[in-house]
Amino acid sequence: MNLLDQALVNPNQSKFLVPEVLQRFRGFGGVRIEDDVVITKNGIVNLTKVPRTYVLYIMS
Repeated sequence: MNLLDQALVNPNQSKFLVPEVLQRFRGFGGVRIEDDVVITKNGIVNLTKVPRTYVLYIMS
């Protein structure tokens, strides 16, 4: 039994989950959106050039 299945049968955790919505995404995989940054003495420089809205558009 995987972690999500365990949460679905646990009354303390399942109250925060919507099984019907989770079922729609079973087997879908996932995406991790990250930024690459350079930390300098004056702050940070974000090197990521792809806007998150584009990533979400591609996923939909």
